[in-house]
Amino acid sequence: MNRKARQELIGIGALAVGLFLGLTLLRLSITGSWGDQIGSRLWRALGVGSVLLPVLGIGWALAAFERLGSLSAARAAALGAGLILLLPYGIGTVAGADFPPAYAAWSPTQKLVGYVPAMLAHGVHQAVGTAGGTLVGLFALSALGILTVGWHPLVALRTRETGIGKRDAGSGMRDAQKPGKPAKPERAVEAEEQARERRRVGRWWACSRSRRWGS
Repeated sequence: MNRKARQELIGIGALAVGLFLGLTLLRLSITGSWGDQIGSRLWRALGVGSVLLPVLGIGWALAAFERLGSLSAARAAALGAGLILLLPYGIGTVAGADFPPAYAAWSPTQKLVGYVPAMLAHGVHQAVGTAGGTLVGLFALSALGILTVGWHPLVALRTRETGIGKRDAGSGMRDAQKPGKPAKPERAVEAEEQARERRRVGRWWACSRSRRWGS
């Protein structure tokens, strides 16, 4: 099996797994007894991040079939996995990152976070507080975007800087293109010099003749 066929086969498997996990979150009978248990555990473990599992499978498959441009399957998978953690982590950080020991005592908002992101948000919140946790999340999201798709939340600053540079370059080009006094051709300059020389000779000859007649 060549590399391309293996990559497409893995993409098809990721698509199938992602769609099945998405169906288990709906608690449908078509997923069987395993599907009900898997869906319940996914909600508890990942919270709202588990909703991105089907998106992860679809993105992985599209990248495997080279439908996402230069984005490879590995980077698509890394992007999806990172968002699955960062999305509920952000909710947990904003909500205060204070979770009761018993899952049954969690509020609906806290249940959107899930166990794994809740542990991460709680640990970061204890170390650096809400402000530090928010900045850590922003840095993690920026690093994930740059390493996978070359994008980050502060890309507007880079775009604005590029726009200023383009405006400066455009003004420089306009200044360079402003019409100035055209330079005279060399032949025209030589013709003018010859004409002046002839006029000087003519004046000298006229003066000489007038002196002779006067004498």
